[in-house]
Amino acid sequence: ISLVVRQWSYASSPTKPTCVQSLISPPNHTDFTYQASSLQMGDGLVFLAGYAQCKGPCVFIARPTVKDTWAANFLGPSTSSISHLAVTNDMHRKSKLLAIAMQDGSLSVWTYEA
Repeated sequence: ISLVVRQWSYASSPTKPTCVQSLISPPNHTDFTYQASSLQMGDGLVFLAGYAQCKGPCVFIARPTVKDTWAANFLGPSTSSISHLAVTNDMHRKSKLLAIAMQDGSLSVWTYEA
């Protein structure tokens, strides 16, 4: 399974509506899992909710235009897992925000630099 990042553009030909920017593999390791349905994109970054057996819930972050690598950012030891991710996508915003909702009802909001 791979993640394809495409750049949508307007073309005069209906046979060329997109072009592939990059192709990355999802995080792959026996110690953690990820939730494909949690995929979010913002500012050229890809976010995925995950869970590591030894460290708890995490957010995987990748920049597909740079390389096929994921960074795991942990929320700390917890038995709860991430239920939803949301990224602000307004181009006129002052802050880049990632909201992380947990299954236990807690919420965490991170700022990030792209």
